[in-house]
Amino acid sequence: MRSVERRGPNECWPWKGAATKRGYAYTTKPGDRGVHVLAHRLVYETFVGPIPEGLTIDHLCHRAEDCKGGFGCPHRRCCNPSHLAPEESVANTMRGNSPAAINARKTHCQNGHEFNAINTQVSRAGKRSCRPCRAARRQR
Repeated sequence: MRSVERRGPNECWPWKGAATKRGYAYTTKPGDRGVHVLAHRLVYETFVGPIPEGLTIDHLCHRAEDCKGGFGCPHRRCCNPSHLAPEESVANTMRGNSPAAINARKTHCQNGHEFNAINTQVSRAGKRSCRPCRAARRQR
């Protein structure tokens, strides 16, 4: 915890040590100098408990409307245990600003048609397309 800047209980506690190329804090595993671990995962396991199988640790302090995300996201370095929670990978992704998350939050197509059960076709790959726009393209 010597590399963590502890602040108020509701504030982010930024990691002041090393970070990966993607902006996540990391350190060596205590007692095993050769093994690197993500700092937020180590903090969660130390102060909260084991991470359930198949889940990732989500930074609850990260909100897409407040942070553009990406490798420079300051929330990736947050080590406040109260800001960390186990989450399914999809939910973790949806909290951010990746292209997948941005598109999933869209309620209308680029021409203003609402994405709903009638207007929307979903491909096998999960990609949504607008039926009225598709019909107009075919007619042209």
